[in-house]
Amino acid sequence: MKRMGWIARGAAVAVMAASVAACGQAGTTGTHSSTGASGRPSLDVHYYPGVLAELPLWTAEARGLFARHGVDVNLVPIATGPDAVAAAANGSVDTISFTGGGTMVANAKGQDLRAISGMLKNQVYTILAQPGSGQPKSYPQNVLALKGHTVGVTGRGADTELVVRTLLEEVGLDPDEDVTFLALGSPTNFPAAWRAKRVDYAITGEPMTSLLSDGGRGAEVVIDLRKPGEGNPFTPWIGQALFAKGAAIDGDPRAFAALQAAIDDAIGYIRDPAHLDELVEIVGEQLNLSPALLRDVIREEQAGWSSALTCEQVERVAAWTVSMELLREDEAPTCSEFVWKGAR
Repeated sequence: MKRMGWIARGAAVAVMAASVAACGQAGTTGTHSSTGASGRPSLDVHYYPGVLAELPLWTAEARGLFARHGVDVNLVPIATGPDAVAAAANGSVDTISFTGGGTMVANAKGQDLRAISGMLKNQVYTILAQPGSGQPKSYPQNVLALKGHTVGVTGRGADTELVVRTLLEEVGLDPDEDVTFLALGSPTNFPAAWRAKRVDYAITGEPMTSLLSDGGRGAEVVIDLRKPGEGNPFTPWIGQALFAKGAAIDGDPRAFAALQAAIDDAIGYIRDPAHLDELVEIVGEQLNLSPALLRDVIREEQAGWSSALTCEQVERVAAWTVSMELLREDEAPTCSEFVWKGAR
């Protein structure tokens, strides 16, 4: 059934629906920082392995920025958002890297996670068309062109599908009638499905966008949600940020302030084009891709990094999440509830 676009209704959406059920109720165990052998506070910080959104964490570690700002950090790989939220709840990690909308849904289910630093200030997705399709790239024709086609998403009800649904509704299409969604699983499955032409379009992020588009020789980027512009309702946004339990932050605000400062320093380094070669080496330790492709990936994301968190970002993500019926209106957080006061 069609719904009015979320901007027209004064609302909008965010999040992996799978996170809603998996987050569960908050654990009673409070996380807190410990003191390392160096005498500095020590934090266990989650990251997603193989995901470019974690570049600020990788950079801060590689350049010794955590220690420079007075905190020891142990990076802990956890592959999924629900597992990361569970780890924060039971005290296995002090900080998680997560989406703004996913965190709001987790909090509505009983968590008490506060944003301590931004990392990506934009949506992370692009929508790709099969090469040679000649699909329009101007709005709204680029969205209307999806009608009658199959769109590859990571999973039914996942963040990727919800984003496409939002775009379709904004131009008056019915996501349940006008397109076919095909769940492809992990982004690592996308190349095989793409080559077999199981899908006409796919929504994905880096490094898969650069890998499939192959410098303009492969898939065509027909919608780029990383960039502001007409038809992009996901700006400003909280694409990726760091979150910690309120009790943990209150227990040792100095440790989280140091973590925030290190991330801010790392993002300043990332945004400087003069550091591209060093960043290729850092990312190359995490992603098994050619140096040429890594350069493309890093350049494409360079403008999106920011440690800042604004009330406008929070309000837009909250409105989207309510619009997608992942939160009730009375569950949508205010800026002061969602963002740690030390991060504002």
